[in-house]
Amino acid sequence: MMNEDCTILVVDDSIESCRMVAEVLKAEKYVVETANNGKEALLKLETMVPDLLLIDVVMPEMDGLELLNEINVNEHEYEVIMMTGHESLQDAKKAMEYGAFSYVAKPLEWEELIGYVKKALNMVRIKKERLRRLAVLENEIQKRNDELQMNVKILEGQSTRLDAVINSMEEGLLAIDDQDRIVLMNARAEKIFGIQFGECAGELLASAIKDPYASFQLVSFIGSTTGEFTMTLPAPGGGVRHYHLNAQEVRGEKGACIGRVFTLLDQTDKINAEQMRTSFLSTMAHELRTPITIIMNYLTLIKGVENSEAVRDMKSACYWIDGLVGKLLSLTWLSDSSISVKRSSIDIAELAHLTVEKLNKDAAEKKVTVIIDNSLRSPVVSTDPKLLGIALAGLLENAIKFSKDGGSVRLKLEAPPENGSSIVSLSVIDHGIGISERVKDRLFENFTQGEDHMTRHYHGVGIGLYLVKRAVELLDGRIDVASTEGEGSCFTVTIPVMDVAVTSSERVNDVYMAT
Repeated sequence: MMNEDCTILVVDDSIESCRMVAEVLKAEKYVVETANNGKEALLKLETMVPDLLLIDVVMPEMDGLELLNEINVNEHEYEVIMMTGHESLQDAKKAMEYGAFSYVAKPLEWEELIGYVKKALNMVRIKKERLRRLAVLENEIQKRNDELQMNVKILEGQSTRLDAVINSMEEGLLAIDDQDRIVLMNARAEKIFGIQFGECAGELLASAIKDPYASFQLVSFIGSTTGEFTMTLPAPGGGVRHYHLNAQEVRGEKGACIGRVFTLLDQTDKINAEQMRTSFLSTMAHELRTPITIIMNYLTLIKGVENSEAVRDMKSACYWIDGLVGKLLSLTWLSDSSISVKRSSIDIAELAHLTVEKLNKDAAEKKVTVIIDNSLRSPVVSTDPKLLGIALAGLLENAIKFSKDGGSVRLKLEAPPENGSSIVSLSVIDHGIGISERVKDRLFENFTQGEDHMTRHYHGVGIGLYLVKRAVELLDGRIDVASTEGEGSCFTVTIPVMDVAVTSSERVNDVYMAT
């Protein structure tokens, strides 16, 4: 907005003072109107809408403060600067309460006055720009925030009341236009980023956010259209805060992107609690390993009664606790968000044989036969052996546990075609108790083990299948379940593999049985 586009109304009962102020402002290319008292000013406001009013405080009939209160600045786009030759703290306080932009003392220094005028008009520009952009984004904000649904109609066009609602949100709210300029920021977002909306409105997001790390993260998210992310920022008192960041595009009538809305919800306490839980589980698991090892070592030294029922029960209990400790260690490792996939060449068939051998004791106790049906022509692939081993062991252990005594478990290794890509599927099939329909939806949740009554018959804390799912996800694979209650289950893991090494076909239809 050029100076020629700005209209200023000067209200002063001193004709000479009014004339001098008007001349100074006209020299700056502003359009200037004058009034010599409050009532004359009100009449002019009926036919004109100025951008700025300069009002003398002391005037006859209607003083400046009465005029300021009458024109109700908060419901208009213009700003008001109060002028006085008799400074009063009480008058200044009232002026601010009535919405004045500034309160200056006479005699006026012209350069100082021009400075105040420019600042006030800059705020007018910000208010007009914000109102224009709020009109465009209002519908999307209504959808994104339930608390605005009841108020959006009465708040349309009233930026002050809209600010009151969005500033009460628990989430930080930040909106930018299609040129990445900031058009909206609530109080929570101001606190998160350490800036004031009035100071950065209309600025490019990358330059307005002072913290370089925060700016980098936000700009990176802008390029990814929409989605949900975790954002980490330095905390004012030290340390860091973690935020759940949701980014959504705002589209116009023709479908083009006209801006983006970001919401930030503080997740620090939740993440810290999860880290504490993981640390506790890891410490507890390591602490349990030492006494278990000592007990097992002493049990091997027992002679004469090593085959007694008591010794066998103690060995079995130690073996079970050791397995539980192993699962807790796997849980803490897989819960680490920074975990990375480490690929290497492995023979899947060999990994399957080793895994079955480790579970021979469990299978023997229930007299369950484990069959490996290998139809892979190229069993040597590139993947993460540790993650695949966790997934395979979890499925086999689960199948053996819930199989009927004397039953069988079949592990099928296949490489089905899928759009020309290299994939491997591992299916674990049992004929055990099966899974009810109401349990399937939460089967892979942490610390979940089917029906409540099952926990009285089967050992475990319900993390086995959760570990399987987490390992498969890290391998960019998927897991499918087919089951009929009372008849058995089939869990199929499909993972993409790299660098499939072509070997001889001797392993095709290789069947390995373990009991």
